[in-house]
Formats: sequence, structure tokens, C-alpha cells
Amino acid sequence: MKRIFLAAVISGAICDLRAEDKAPVPAVAVMDIKTTALGPDEAQATADFMRTALGNNGKGRYKVIDRKSIGTILGDLKMDVAMGKDVDVAVRVGKILGANMMVVGSITNLDKIYFLNIQVVNVETAEIMAAASEEGKNFKKLKKAAGKAGKALAQQIINRLEPAK
Repeated sequence: MKRIFLAAVISGAICDLRAEDKAPVPAVAVMDIKTTALGPDEAQATADFMRTALGNNGKGRYKVIDRKSIGTILGDLKMDVAMGKDVDVAVRVGKILGANMMVVGSITNLDKIYFLNIQVVNVETAEIMAAASEEGKNFKKLKKAAGKAGKALAQQIINRLEPAK
């Protein structure tokens, strides 16, 4: 009996050491996209497409924080959000959520073309770590653009987290 218990204790200690050896996985949160060119449902859907693309292309190098957590924090900071700049608010929300990076962006409509501009902001330094811009002629094309931009951001994030050797 003692040998089995000792083996379990040693095995547990080894597992704990392995867990300590691993660096924590960075977290990314996507703010809702700001726009006057689309309705709130389309803007929210565009942010959801970004979250999906970031999650699908992250290759386990970071985790994506769910939208509900962000919504709760933004509800608490409603006045600050209305008065603040995107990056300032993103940094505050990111710190509260424990995120390392926040994605902010906007959609504008010029000459019947939607332009999606997004940036990844480092929560500690407020540095823009990555950026992407895509366009679409209608919401269906904007959905593809959001996926393409999310994939590009994911690759840029991975490159920043694991620089070329």
C-alpha cells in the first residue's frame, strides 16, 4: 500500500512540475466592433466572426475570451465606455478580464463599400501589436472579410508570441 501511495505522490509532484514549466497561455478578447455603417446586430456578428477566426487559427498559442465576459465588464463600465477612447477602454477591460491582448476595430462605409479595420492592443503597454484591414461590398462579403482579417491577426499574434528563430 505504501508503495502505491508514494508512487501517486511522486507522480503528482512530477505533474505539478510539468505544469509549472509551461508558460501561461496568453488570452485575447475581442471588443464589439464600432460602426455607424451597420446596425448593432451586424456589428456584433462581425465581432463574433473575428472571435471565431481568431480561435480557429490560434493553433493553441493563445485563448480567446468569450463575448459574455466582455459584455458583463462593459456593462459595468458603461459611462467610461461612452466617454473613453477605444484603446483606453480596451486596456481597462483587458486588465479586468485578465486578457493580455484586446482586439478593437471599426467598420466604415465609403462609396457603398464596407471597410473593416482592426487592431490587437497589448493590455500592459497599449501598444498596437497587430493590425488588419479588409473590405466587402455587402454584409455577406464583410463576413468573409472578418474571417480573413481574423486569420491574418492570428498569424501576426503567433509571430509576436514566437519570434522566428
